Amino acid sequence: VDYASYLLECNVISAVLAYVDFFSSNIQRDAFQIVANICAKVSLSHINSVIDSIQTIANFLSSPDLKILELACIAFENLTKTFQNDCVVMEKILTTNSIQSMILIIRPGNNETENLSPQVHSRVFSILSLGVKISPTILKSCMELSIIDVLSPILCEDLAAQNEQEKLKMKPKSAGYIHDVLKFLGQLLPHLPETSSTSASSTSTSTTATVPHISLPVSVESTDDINSHNENQKLSPRSPNSNINPESSDYLPRPGATNTRNHPSQKSSNQSNNNNNNN
Repeated sequence: VDYASYLLECNVISAVLAYVDFFSSNIQRDAFQIVANICAKVSLSHINSVIDSIQTIANFLSSPDLKILELACIAFENLTKTFQNDCVVMEKILTTNSIQSMILIIRPGNNETENLSPQVHSRVFSILSLGVKISPTILKSCMELSIIDVLSPILCEDLAAQNEQEKLKMKPKSAGYIHDVLKFLGQLLPHLPETSSTSASSTSTSTTATVPHISLPVSVESTDDINSHNENQKLSPRSPNSNINPESSDYLPRPGATNTRNHPSQKSSNQSNNNNNNN
């Protein structure tokens, strides 16, 4: 049974998040766990029920409870992975407020998100990468929110530290974290157009593939030799079998033809038989 579709038809996400602020932290975590699980099963026919509550989910990206913040990121990640090829839906999911909250998570020096696990930062970079890849509007929003100024101190820690004490307090970034940052920066860059050399090489490759293979003989006569040979043939025509030596051992008569000339071995046997008869 597809319980996610049934729950979406009943607007469970809106019902769960409507009064979530009035409950304890444990109940809020359970509520966002439900939301994250449902967002992994959303279809295009039920996306509107999620879009109605997307702003409420985005508000919890700045929650002081890091577990709730992580579950909100998981909900966004599940949605973006499902609709990563739908530009219209992605622009409804990643609004300007959602992007701004995510940028605050990855901003260096944010004490509220400093203790987040590296997986949360990786999720944020994954969400933003899918967004800027499919939508120019999301890319524009990221640039207007000064995403480059946020990423520069991550790659150059000396720029983020105001003094030596702050530099010592900063945690070193792992190789995986730097890889996520560089991957996201690659999505921000414009795509390179196809060059003419690339198209020309592909055209030449396809043309070469259609040319049939011609096998040449091992020894090729020169043009002068061929012409002289043809002139000799015209001056002294021969019968088709004139170049066959019947005395050679390679000579064999055609099937059904009368052998008018004996082979040398046959001639010697005939002479021996004649001598015996005369005796």
